[in-house]
Amino acid sequence: MIADLREFWLYLSTHGQSVLLSLPYFLFLAYLGIFLVLRRSTLFAMVLTQAAQLSFILGVGWHFAGHTDAFEFINKHRYDLSEELQHLDLYVFPLTFLFLLPFLYLASKVSKIRESALMLTFLFFTGILPIANRFVGGSEKTLMSLYFSDLLYTSPNLFWHYLPHIFIITLLLILTYPSHFLAALDPIEAQLLGLKPELANIVFYLLVGLGISISVRVLGTYLTMAALLFAPLSALHFATSMRNLVILTLLITFCFLIAGFSLSFLLPAYPTEAVLIVSFALLSAMAHLVARLKQRIS
Repeated sequence: MIADLREFWLYLSTHGQSVLLSLPYFLFLAYLGIFLVLRRSTLFAMVLTQAAQLSFILGVGWHFAGHTDAFEFINKHRYDLSEELQHLDLYVFPLTFLFLLPFLYLASKVSKIRESALMLTFLFFTGILPIANRFVGGSEKTLMSLYFSDLLYTSPNLFWHYLPHIFIITLLLILTYPSHFLAALDPIEAQLLGLKPELANIVFYLLVGLGISISVRVLGTYLTMAALLFAPLSALHFATSMRNLVILTLLITFCFLIAGFSLSFLLPAYPTEAVLIVSFALLSAMAHLVARLKQRIS
């Protein structure tokens, strides 16, 4: 018992800061996921994660001019990297905006082929990523780091650097909530109220794209997608209003993280990101079963 407590204390002292600093990112992604799920735009989010990877790989390659372990350099070093990250953002953010343009067009238009176009784009980015990584001199380790980011060993500087960006994007989403929410659910009503649905959709997807791009750099691709989808989908089974949906999603995210990190502590030989994703999936499945049982009983 005492040995277990010592191990748990060692786990907290070693990784506690990374765990706590990751919490705002998970809550932010869960909040984004609510609107993506309601808009039925989860495929759009998946494509954006691939686009974010490509912009990061190209930005890192050009910035470090062939530094083969550029991602590890940023992710692992513990000294202040704010200036280095700011220089890197000068390369990555313009590329992110560039890759967002076709997605903003697709997202703002109602088309029968939109989902097919997004799927083809997803496959294109999936195929081009290893080629781009090799072209700029990146290693296989660099590419894998974008899929699984070694969350517990991520430098706190990386978390701190992008927290203001996440806060600003969240604030803008809250301020524009009435327009982008109404534009998605009832474009005609939005027009009658003097709003411009297409413009509202573009602003929304632009903010979502930037948020996902930042999150992929910090959490990795797969964990970002898991944080976007599992909690909102679980909360939808129980929420009775939009306010309840937001509160439930955030609470479920927090509970999922407690369970996931606890399981990660009990299974130290397994990758933390993989353990978190599997625990999110299992807990989400349990929430679905509970909702089904509740419906049958009532």
